[in-house]
Amino acid sequence: MKSVQFQYFPKNKKISADLNKVVDVFVGKYNLICSPENELDSNAVLNIVSADLSKLGFTIEKSKKKEDKIQVPVLFGKNGMMENATKTTQRNYLKVGSYTPATDNTEAVIDREFYGQGYIFKDEEAYATSLDQVCYIPELSDTTYTHQNFLDLMDGQEELARDLFNRVDWQHPESLFEDDYVNGEYDNCSVCGRLFACYEKSACPHCAPSASALFSRAFASSRYRFARHWDMGFWG
Repeated sequence: MKSVQFQYFPKNKKISADLNKVVDVFVGKYNLICSPENELDSNAVLNIVSADLSKLGFTIEKSKKKEDKIQVPVLFGKNGMMENATKTTQRNYLKVGSYTPATDNTEAVIDREFYGQGYIFKDEEAYATSLDQVCYIPELSDTTYTHQNFLDLMDGQEELARDLFNRVDWQHPESLFEDDYVNGEYDNCSVCGRLFACYEKSACPHCAPSASALFSRAFASSRYRFARHWDMGFWG
């Protein structure tokens, strides 16, 4: 008989009672969310379980809008020390870590700081003021990204490029974009071929209004994210 499968870490400790309650939420909704019987993306699954998670004390992030996002002003890093992402004072640009480009005599120097989900370099001012200045370096490689790299990845569209830059917080931009595309956040128009964000949209914004009848996609109206991160994975 199929059922929810989970793994708790560290494996030398028993799962706690409060986390068992989280498991029970998914067990209770199993018939609605199990695969392959239900072809749901992650947003649709969280839509189903969000009410019960809220009852357990979770705060749910409901959309991409700035006012709906969960703010995490304080982070804790090595040795339990409190960390905050630094901000330059002139125009309140976010800057995480530092980057010194290579010269003829020296190699590039990358100083990462913890932000979001990992140790990265991220510079809003570099993104805002230059197409060619390095503005982002992910956690797991020294690959550098510029404003132009984000534009190239997002079909030359500044709105989409800026959104992707705002959301990367440990991963490569290509990986985040690929996950979003697979989950139905983006699509390519079958008429004009342009990339567009599907979130809360049923038609390509680049085409004439008359083309809107050609498109019909089913997406959850609200986007939910866990506010707390647990050392737990779920699969069914």
